[in-house]
Amino acid sequence: MKEIFDNLKRTNNNDLVLLDTCFIIDVFHHHKEKELLNKKHEFAITSFNAEELEHVIKKVKDKSIKERIRKFFKDNKAIKVLDVPVHPGNTKQEKTYVQTIDPYLAQDVPDPSDAVLIAAAIKTRSKVVTKDKHHLFTAVLEKYLKRWGITILKDLKGLDERPQST
Repeated sequence: MKEIFDNLKRTNNNDLVLLDTCFIIDVFHHHKEKELLNKKHEFAITSFNAEELEHVIKKVKDKSIKERIRKFFKDNKAIKVLDVPVHPGNTKQEKTYVQTIDPYLAQDVPDPSDAVLIAAAIKTRSKVVTKDKHHLFTAVLEKYLKRWGITILKDLKGLDERPQST
């Protein structure tokens, strides 16, 4: 997987749709990967989440999911990589990175690895799609991120909806 992610195009654009690791696995589990080929949006995975996916894909029991993920990323260059200066497993580094983006973010996202994705979203003013109901898809975090104009979605259906103003 590493060589596949290394060959993907890099981006440093704003207004991306950042895909969380658990969301990517869920998409392939439900055979919805064609939704990731939507040309209206620029989909990206952080380099941190790419490394995380390399690690967790080994634990996925369904071999067809592993094979489809590999094939999809090898054959389709639709998803780009947003490089971030941290790597999974280095909690101190993760916390430091998050602090540089938003010193208060860790209060609402207790897991530093999840906070890395949100920090990248804040930095690039991007939307986040996740299935993580425990740390990321929460009302507290959603309210907190409104000040940044960041939206967290549980699926791709909400991408074209405008955020409600309060």
